[in-house]
Amino acid sequence: MKKPQYTSPEKITTADGSSSLIHSQLKEMYHSRHGAWTETNYIFIEKGLLPVLEKGKTSVRIFEMGFGSGLNALRTRELAIEKKVSIHYISIEKYPVDPDIIAEMDFPFPDNTSQKQMMELHHAAWNRDVVMDPRFTLHKISGSFPDDVLNINQNFDLIYYDAFAPGAQPELWEEEILRFCFDMLIPGGIWITFSSKSSVRRNLASAGFFVEKLPGPPGKREIIRALKPDGG
Repeated sequence: MKKPQYTSPEKITTADGSSSLIHSQLKEMYHSRHGAWTETNYIFIEKGLLPVLEKGKTSVRIFEMGFGSGLNALRTRELAIEKKVSIHYISIEKYPVDPDIIAEMDFPFPDNTSQKQMMELHHAAWNRDVVMDPRFTLHKISGSFPDDVLNINQNFDLIYYDAFAPGAQPELWEEEILRFCFDMLIPGGIWITFSSKSSVRRNLASAGFFVEKLPGPPGKREIIRALKPDGG
């Protein structure tokens, strides 16, 4: 595995007052300009994690494509503690963000605990399991998807697919890659993303998923959620 080489994207403020970042080379935003905090909570938590937890599972494995600002991981960590469920969270990031940049970002944290937990996530060691809490274990991979996850134990309940948009990283949205995601999930597993492109829906269906369009968060008409059939 590669050692992380930190990048320093530009910090911006989104419509809900929370911070996001713009990648210096790809010129892509890490979150919706209509609200980073809102996007994470609606797409990845409300439409991704909560449906998994509603199945009554006490132990959940999550894979995240793109660690980014760490906001998805932070909210998942908080839910693990709140819902009393054990979560093993594996995330891969090709462009790790300098923790000093993260320390300057603004989020509507209810108290200093969330800010402290966010920084703990970014300072956690790379390429190995780190027990952040009794109910949350983090494994950050510095590398490229899918090559650098081939030796990782699969059998995920949920995939947060938070890559940069298809226009910026088209190779990550091709049928072959989405079929790899299909194979990473257990039967009944969920794949969720911010995108709603018809080409992504077609590629997901070709890969074997049952694909559904859901209403999006503010500024986004629709998002995609894909399910691996129980017999898949």
